[in-house]
Amino acid sequence: MAEKIKLGLFYQNYENWAGGTYYVQNLLLALCNLPADLQPEVHILSDKRADFEEIKQLSNYPDLKYQNTVITLPLWKRAVNKLFRPFIKRNFFELRPVLDVVFPLQGAKFMYYTELSKHRVFWIPDFQEEHLPHFFNERELADRRDIRAWICERMPFLVLSSEAAKVDFQQFYGQKAICKVFVLPFAVTHNQVYKNLNINHLRDKFKLPEAYFFAPNQFWQHKNQQLILDALLLLKKENIQAHVAFSGKEYDFRNPDYTQNLKKFVQENGLESYCSFLGFIDRNEQLQLLQHSRAVLQPSLFEGWSTVVEDAKSANQYVLASDLAVHKEQLTQNVAFIDPHDAQGLANLLQKYINEKPTIEIVDYQQNISAFAQNFIQILTQITTK
Repeated sequence: MAEKIKLGLFYQNYENWAGGTYYVQNLLLALCNLPADLQPEVHILSDKRADFEEIKQLSNYPDLKYQNTVITLPLWKRAVNKLFRPFIKRNFFELRPVLDVVFPLQGAKFMYYTELSKHRVFWIPDFQEEHLPHFFNERELADRRDIRAWICERMPFLVLSSEAAKVDFQQFYGQKAICKVFVLPFAVTHNQVYKNLNINHLRDKFKLPEAYFFAPNQFWQHKNQQLILDALLLLKKENIQAHVAFSGKEYDFRNPDYTQNLKKFVQENGLESYCSFLGFIDRNEQLQLLQHSRAVLQPSLFEGWSTVVEDAKSANQYVLASDLAVHKEQLTQNVAFIDPHDAQGLANLLQKYINEKPTIEIVDYQQNISAFAQNFIQILTQITTK
């Protein structure tokens, strides 16, 4: 029997980026579906033991191990290195790699987490800064481009989540890049306990009508919640009632006034009965509200590979999505595409589906989860057998 791959997964519960947290959770949950002999030996790399306990309980992955990211040699070995380095031009003692691969890394600051790994695999979620540079300040824009260039031009392996992202990679970094690129679309795995929640109680709790649309995105400007409000205003002017429930953390560090400006727009235009702001709600409640909505709204101006879209696909739910290349790659059933700048087009669809439920094509989403795990193992195998 071949020896199992020793995989280090860098994991952090990001306060302001739920997508990054969910990515590693869903990867580990997908690996649980593999036959035991194909499952890698997983070490969770984190500087917080609480994060390890969280993902351990969530995934129930067999024999999950914890590795603190602060990895150093003993003091006496570091002293010897300091003494001999000027003469032998290298360290006398080196940390011996005990992991085969560590993933997903995202920049130079992650390098010190990888001292015990033979192979480092980086992940770039998207190249949003090249498409929407006006959403970033000059320092952040420069930092993101520097990190991307450092990865593409100096690191050996890079994972992207979509073919659309690969097109961007080739356009912006392809000429100088040395890294081998893998495309790995991800899938989500949900504990089905959310289906036991009483939807009537949830609608009462959040004061929602029986028929509503759901927009479960963090309140970042590129998520384009304003388009939804513009569409609702057009419906109001025609005396057509529709309701959209927004959920997600209501903070955009790049534009701190963004959410408040949306709520001000609602007040100034009398749209209080047309929408609800639920805030960052329990994940199971979010999924049950998604399951019972008329459709999920995803009008983003840019995406890498949307967790919200995968949530909808896993629930066999209908999506009204912006006509981005990545959305068209990600969604092939149960979707109507919209121009993310066309409020009237969205209003027309809201009017249509508030009166009639969309026709749903039932898809076996378990195949997506299995493909995610199998494709990831194939990538690890290619890397570790070189």
